[in-house]
Amino acid sequence: MSSKMSVITTHVMKGPTIKINLMASCYGVGEAITQPFVIDNLVQVSLKVKCVDYIDKHFISMLAIKHELAKNDAISMNVTCNALKYSKKRTCPDLKNTWEDIGLVKCSCLRSEVYLSQIEILINVHTITKPAFPKLYEDIELTDFTLSTADGKVAVHKACLAAHSPVFKAMFTGTWKEAKENFVEIKNYTLQTIQHLKDFLYLGTLPDEELRPLITLAAQYSINDLIKECAWKLAETVQPADLFSLHEFACANNIPELSCAISQLTLDGVIHLGHQIRKNDENKSILNAEKQAEGQ
Repeated sequence: MSSKMSVITTHVMKGPTIKINLMASCYGVGEAITQPFVIDNLVQVSLKVKCVDYIDKHFISMLAIKHELAKNDAISMNVTCNALKYSKKRTCPDLKNTWEDIGLVKCSCLRSEVYLSQIEILINVHTITKPAFPKLYEDIELTDFTLSTADGKVAVHKACLAAHSPVFKAMFTGTWKEAKENFVEIKNYTLQTIQHLKDFLYLGTLPDEELRPLITLAAQYSINDLIKECAWKLAETVQPADLFSLHEFACANNIPELSCAISQLTLDGVIHLGHQIRKNDENKSILNAEKQAEGQ
């Protein structure tokens, strides 16, 4: 029996982000590889679809190769596929020339022994912000500034703050009272958020939770690298039920980077479900209002 495997891809490319809609059809046993996608001159990605033993599922795998122009860069690559419950972040000084399994996608049977599958894959790639002072993170003898909150204090180095924030740099080189007193009171933030700020400035790490207060703090002090990293993580991990509240949060706090990240990084399926949830909530509100009006 003859076999035939074919794939069709459409994609949206926005800077370091790409959404790939992959559709594969198979007659018999076979495999097919997409054309390579070059993402922001950092990584080249190809996808492979394989059908084995006439089952109603297709194997999806991915090959990622560092671009020649980025050979000296440290790269972070986030790959998400909701349909396959696949989400993985790789930090890569080097990407190896090997195929990595993403998962099995269930196919629709068009007719006898002809199967069709369709999925959406989101890939975000960017160079990693190198921490400024990892060796000073544990130092307490040479710290010369304090970030103070209502529930505690965090000791830091002025040089580290100034390296990341033009606001702190202006503070230390100007006539601000904080520069003379060697501390600043940061109101309306918890000690945990201030500690997360220090973790990023010194180590380049982000927490898994409490990102909203962290991004507003970053915006307050114009720490652009932290704003970008928080925006990407929030947009990539937002759940459908929280989509509109995240949009409203970005607008209310004047963080356009977050609104942009949501449009670029959030999967279409999440956006679609978010709209459905919002519409259902609006319909419930209308029905409740009508019932209350009838009761009066």
